[in-house]
Amino acid sequence: MRLDRKTEFGIQWHITTKCNKTCAPCYMKHSEYFRKEKDGELGLEEMKNIVDNLVSFCQATDTKPSIAFTGGDPLLKPEFFKILEYVANIAKKQSMPFSLRVLGNPDLLTPLIIEDLERFGIEKYQMSIDGLQETHDIFREKGSFDDTIRAYDLFKHSKITTLCMFSLNKKNASDLKDVIRIARDHQIGLFSFARIVPFKAIK
Repeated sequence: MRLDRKTEFGIQWHITTKCNKTCAPCYMKHSEYFRKEKDGELGLEEMKNIVDNLVSFCQATDTKPSIAFTGGDPLLKPEFFKILEYVANIAKKQSMPFSLRVLGNPDLLTPLIIEDLERFGIEKYQMSIDGLQETHDIFREKGSFDDTIRAYDLFKHSKITTLCMFSLNKKNASDLKDVIRIARDHQIGLFSFARIVPFKAIK
């Protein structure tokens, strides 16, 4: 039985461990596999093979391929825009649209970067707000709240839908409603929250 064409088959792809932040909610650097992943990141050709395999599977199941690029920060991966270009070329040649989104950081976002993301078919861009300014900056780093708001505002003239993730825990639960209001006021397209799964390294 073949699946409905509207059904998406998706992967969340951690394309890099590179990140310019050390955030309390992050599970990556506390993983026992972090060092192995850091030392063994895939090159462009290996990344193309993964895309090819995804395309073959979606053709066989008559589904729409979906990729959520994350890391680390995907913008720190030197091959990131090259793999986006590869995906865009496949989508055009095979008339096979992809659903593409990024789970990233605000730091490197500029109007030109956002234009490139849109040009290569990125539909959604997710960042985190984990509380009001003081609370968020404790979880992330000083200045992170303002930089995240700045980055969200850059998307206002873009077709890319913005997403806000809130990592809910007992230290920021009282900020939840205010953060939802911030998301509304800054025209953030989607809001979601998830609970923190604590590690021993996180106090």
